[in-house]
Amino acid sequence: MRAFQEDRGMWKLLFASVLAAASLTRGEETRRIDDFDQPELSDEWVSLGADLWHAEGLVPAGLNYLRCRADDAGAWIGRRTDASFEGLRKVTFQARSETDLALVVELKQHNCAPRFWRKVDVAAGDWQRVEIPLYQFRMDGVPRIAECDMIGFRLRSAGTLELDGIEIEAGAAPSHLEPMDAVARRAFGGPARDSAETTNFRVLTDSDAPAKEVAEGLEAFLGLFQERMGLPGDELAAQVTLVIHAERAAYVDFVARTAREVYGGVIDPKGITAGGFTFERYSCTSYDPEQGAKRPVFYHEACHQLVTQCLGLRGPNGASWAEEGICYYLQNEYLPQANLAEEVGKLLENPKRPSLDSLKDTTQTTGAVNMTGMLVMAFLAEGPHKDRLAAFVAELREGHHDLARAVDRALGMKMGAFASEWEAWVRATYR
Repeated sequence: MRAFQEDRGMWKLLFASVLAAASLTRGEETRRIDDFDQPELSDEWVSLGADLWHAEGLVPAGLNYLRCRADDAGAWIGRRTDASFEGLRKVTFQARSETDLALVVELKQHNCAPRFWRKVDVAAGDWQRVEIPLYQFRMDGVPRIAECDMIGFRLRSAGTLELDGIEIEAGAAPSHLEPMDAVARRAFGGPARDSAETTNFRVLTDSDAPAKEVAEGLEAFLGLFQERMGLPGDELAAQVTLVIHAERAAYVDFVARTAREVYGGVIDPKGITAGGFTFERYSCTSYDPEQGAKRPVFYHEACHQLVTQCLGLRGPNGASWAEEGICYYLQNEYLPQANLAEEVGKLLENPKRPSLDSLKDTTQTTGAVNMTGMLVMAFLAEGPHKDRLAAFVAELREGHHDLARAVDRALGMKMGAFASEWEAWVRATYR
């Protein structure tokens, strides 16, 4: 048996070399995390609520595999790896289970909360190959793929999971973007009626929306965003994708399907009341012929992706007051609302308006909260403390979007003094 293992190992090494050479010709690279062909299980594997075995047997990726048994839901196994996730295109592995099993695959930095994750259903039966492109992973927090050094598998139901041949494929092409034709098929059931791609934006539609004009407008909007947020005018690390449906009902359906098919989550269509919706990498809305390419929601929803990508701001359960505030602020700067001063005046005179010290990442984003957030971010971007904007955003990012904490740490002010200065500036600016 030992001779057979050595001979099989030689052929496996030769085959791997051929694969590696083929990968290099495509500008891609396969990086092994674990194929379990070592005599013993790596000490890097850890488990919570699960038993692990280094099992022997002829399997698709070698001679040994990992067996994990969970008696209760909520078990987790994972390992740190020296294989860099930088440039990740997709994660692949072999999986087998005796029963249908709900599995969550995670990529994260050791001892850090932010993570990429994707739910996978492993059907009972023989070995099956699982392939997850990076663009299909959902994000909790704002993880950075180049800093990830751990892969995890969370069993969401009791059962036995077997794993083998865990690898990542890396390459130079943007791996976090779903190809435009794939987006169109999911969105419209076929090719887009019109589409446009610029340096930083991708626009797809099945309506009369002028995709090229919208994309060019978004490029101009990006310049305004970078200027007001004190950022250099660099290209984005990832293009922003905007999907425009002809009908509102189709837009709502696409949001629900994207949540399910791309992010492994559930969104009740009845709860989608806004004119636009943004995930980490997709902005979705519908077309209004009366507003054409200047429909404000196009720029508002794209701005959500800019806030997440460029500023790293993202609430734990969706957009926070700060994110909504920035988006409404930039939307109104790019496409001024005719009665904005009147609406601001109504807010300031409302005794029940949100207090500034109530703004945290747990704050429910109502219309009044969104407008308050807009005015706070406008004050920080244009007012007397604009030179501290970067420090202020950093404190929001690190302090759970707690306004009082950011005011104290970034501006060195107490909330009472800040609120008075803010209100005076708002009244003078929006009159």
